[in-house]
Amino acid sequence: MPPDSDRKPWKEITPHRKRVASAVAFFIGLGEFTRNELESAVEQSKNVGTYVENVGALEKSLQYTRLLNSLVDDGYLEKIEQGGQIFLVIDYGKEEPEAVPAGDTNGLRKLAKNALKRNDCSLNILQDIDFTKTNQVKDKVNEAIGRQDLATHSNPSIYKMYKTAHAQVVDDRLPNLPTQTLEGHLFYPRQEIEPDTQNHTIEATIEKMEEDVVRISVYKDSKVVNEIQLKTENIKPIEELSINDTYDVVVNKDETILLIKNPSRTEEIQATVKETIEWFEEHSQLASKGGEDRD
Repeated sequence: MPPDSDRKPWKEITPHRKRVASAVAFFIGLGEFTRNELESAVEQSKNVGTYVENVGALEKSLQYTRLLNSLVDDGYLEKIEQGGQIFLVIDYGKEEPEAVPAGDTNGLRKLAKNALKRNDCSLNILQDIDFTKTNQVKDKVNEAIGRQDLATHSNPSIYKMYKTAHAQVVDDRLPNLPTQTLEGHLFYPRQEIEPDTQNHTIEATIEKMEEDVVRISVYKDSKVVNEIQLKTENIKPIEELSINDTYDVVVNKDETILLIKNPSRTEEIQATVKETIEWFEEHSQLASKGGEDRD
């Protein structure tokens, strides 16, 4: 981990990089991730605007790894694994795609031969292909058959945010979030939620509001995995809380849990609960009426 003194000061980071860093801090946290995972987390969130001012600019930035690599240079991200190495050639022209490892020259020759035969193409070009050069195999076969049946698959770069960088980004952004935030600790010993759990896989919902305690269930991948209990005397104003309020979860630097209200998700939950109650009431009335008719 680079010393904090080697990290580029946050105030000198460009707005584009700040948006990406904020997305990593709040949607991923301290877990390892690829560009695709971060992009997918942002696309699926209903609360992106809470963390960045320009969602469109963020989504455009996440189509490429350039800004992630810039944050590596700035000392905010660590690159765990360098991507870009081709390790598979895939034939998508078959009913069931077939993959051959790069470097398997015999397998690549067979893959190319089958693709050519399937498309009634001459096999003479096989003698002109260097099967140690993966892109050449793909390009020459696709050119011969007139379609992009063969494709290469490369391993993605893997990144991770430094703990001190994560704390800095969260501490800077948290006071400016345009929604309610709460803070607490997991009630039970850590089970399925570890410090490196990606934040976007977790959410929390208020299940009970008692006189002195608010009980909040923590979900991971739609399964209850823990609970947070907050004393009502520590929540100001308590009037802003309601049953079924839903929160994004951020595992913070000191293992506290930050709860950031997700209004859109809350509306979905409340609508689902209302529909369920109405369904039960309707069917209860029908059942009651059926009993009266039999009498």
